[in-house]
Amino acid sequence: MSKAAFTSRIASILGDDDDPPSIEVVNAAAVGDLVGVTGRRIEQLASDGVILRIGVGRFDKRASVRAYCDFLRAGATGRGNVDKAYRDAKTRAAAAQAEKIETANAVAAGELVSAADVAAAWSTILADVRAAMLAIPSRVQGIDRHAIELLDREIREALEGLADAG
Repeated sequence: MSKAAFTSRIASILGDDDDPPSIEVVNAAAVGDLVGVTGRRIEQLASDGVILRIGVGRFDKRASVRAYCDFLRAGATGRGNVDKAYRDAKTRAAAAQAEKIETANAVAAGELVSAADVAAAWSTILADVRAAMLAIPSRVQGIDRHAIELLDREIREALEGLADAG
């Protein structure tokens, strides 16, 4: 549709600006038909505050068409903020998707390992450290049985304290 034809169609819908405004009440489907969208989209725009309802499912035809044109104009010039929540959600989704891809690439490159693998490795290391610590008293030469028991008790208390703190 050419610009002139579109302008003519809008002028015929809206009437002459010199005439006093009259209210023609129509439903969402009728407004949608005038501007080339579905009635459901008109209802969405009404919920977003772009188009004003004058009753349940009822709209002023002239005001609704003007509001829709203003909405399109604001969007075309980048000034539209009605769908800001939608744009923000899309931005967050894109950032999350990018982070997911970066993480997958880091895992594939061997730069990241799973938490389960790290926990298993540390569990093995700490079990080895515990066994080595508990073996100290029996490996020490030249001390009596009482000193060995005292050293064993102190090592066990230290290990239990570390286990309780973690």
